[in-house]
Amino acid sequence: MTSFVAYSSQENSFLMAVTLGYRLTALVGRISEIMHSFVGFPRFSDSLSRLASDGSIGDARFVARNFLLESGLSDARVRQYLPQGDLDIAPDPDPLGVWASGHSRYLKTHVQVGTRLRISSVVQECVTFAEPVEGGQFSDSDPALYLVRIERLGSIGDLAGTDFEFVKDLCERLIASRNSGKGDLADEEALGGVLDEWQLRCDGRPVFAGFWEDFRLVVEGLAPTWPEEARDGLGLAHHDPALLGAPIPIAAFRYPVQLIPLLPGGPHRALLRPTVLDGEFSEAFFTAPRGSSVGSTVDLRCRDALPWREVVHPPVRMRPEHLWAVGEINTPVSRPLGPARALHALRLVADLATSDIDYCNRVGDLESDIL
Repeated sequence: MTSFVAYSSQENSFLMAVTLGYRLTALVGRISEIMHSFVGFPRFSDSLSRLASDGSIGDARFVARNFLLESGLSDARVRQYLPQGDLDIAPDPDPLGVWASGHSRYLKTHVQVGTRLRISSVVQECVTFAEPVEGGQFSDSDPALYLVRIERLGSIGDLAGTDFEFVKDLCERLIASRNSGKGDLADEEALGGVLDEWQLRCDGRPVFAGFWEDFRLVVEGLAPTWPEEARDGLGLAHHDPALLGAPIPIAAFRYPVQLIPLLPGGPHRALLRPTVLDGEFSEAFFTAPRGSSVGSTVDLRCRDALPWREVVHPPVRMRPEHLWAVGEINTPVSRPLGPARALHALRLVADLATSDIDYCNRVGDLESDIL
């Protein structure tokens, strides 16, 4: 993949993306022939196209673009998403709101099923794993491979029925005792109880996770800014203090890929590239090309680095030994997200221009306003 010169600001990175836009010159300006997953529903596809080009809704237009880039979903899953058949949301006064409501209903019925600790039943019942995206299985089960997941301490405390400050202090004491080489059995048991209470009350939605090898290069030294570095590298734009009006305490969990259960009837672990039907709407998501075994995150800082890899998997039981660090996100996400998305799109196209021309054409067509 192409390596770029480092720039000192997001604005300069955006200028870099525009300067290197010649890579897309042959791709922009014509409708791609790619068969995205929703092409069989022309009214819904037309509604998506209108939303995708509607600058008045800001970054929300990227959600529609991701749907128009999605391919590899089974026909059964698409019909399940549109149970009433072809849907035209464009004439509604609030088409985005209508669509978001229907999307949430779909997730609650077919994706966010069961509870987090009923792992075997989630694998069978959650459509993400029962109907895996075509060619999207990550087959590497190297025992040395680790994943990483960020959770809000406030959410853990709320669902566990305890104050998040208590959870934070407990985590910090356990990490300090572990780093000293002593350990603290009482704190470990207490945290294990808190984590179990939290997970008993979580639904069984697919877990979005990054890879430790990508993550550690930025955060392993535990600089004071590691929570923001992790947030931006993983593309977690919803972890934004500007939206919540307060800093966001977080915990980072590091856990082995061997914890992930197998796909139903298959030899591979249930590690898949994320699709638009696996989670809530996200403006910071970018749909990976068909056949990819992993996704890649949009770097919110536009850093001169390869995008971090991303997968979804069934929930696993988080234990105290998986806790790696706790911290606090204090700085807001740099918005609008167009510059970060533009650089991500350019990198994908530079990497795929000779191997997946249809996907590149679609990216060039959809993202022409930011490239």
